[in-house]
Amino acid sequence: MTTRKRLAEVTLTLPSGDRRHFYGKTKREARAKRDAATVKIAAGYDVGSPRQTVASYLDSWLGTVKRTVKPSTYDNYCANVARATPYIGRHRLDALTADHLDNCYTALLEKLSANSVNQCHRVLHVAFRRAVDKGLLPKAPTSTTTPPSTERREMATL
Repeated sequence: MTTRKRLAEVTLTLPSGDRRHFYGKTKREARAKRDAATVKIAAGYDVGSPRQTVASYLDSWLGTVKRTVKPSTYDNYCANVARATPYIGRHRLDALTADHLDNCYTALLEKLSANSVNQCHRVLHVAFRRAVDKGLLPKAPTSTTTPPSTERREMATL
């Protein structure tokens, strides 16, 4: 019979009233994680939703961006988010990687043109840069992906 070693646990109550648990091999390690989260909260970072999915983040982002852009731009954002959500929406926001996005772009290329996939990449990049600004992500995963290349066509004149 094997015994499992218990991890030390420390709890932090967030300003929203929710509790966040931190674990470590020792109490000191768990307290260090809690203290790091406290510093992030004081700096304005959001540590309240660590398991937020990409789909829920993009929905909330669309809600906040609606009041700052033109209606046609908002419709464009909605369409591009709807294209990408089936492929990356179920992943946790903090666990999203460039590989997930590359797989999404590959799947979208089977249905859409390279220009449309490139436009989807640009919209996702804007959304994930906002997540970085809010402290939800350390780095935008779109910054390390390469969107599909598009061919420049010469303009046809009369």
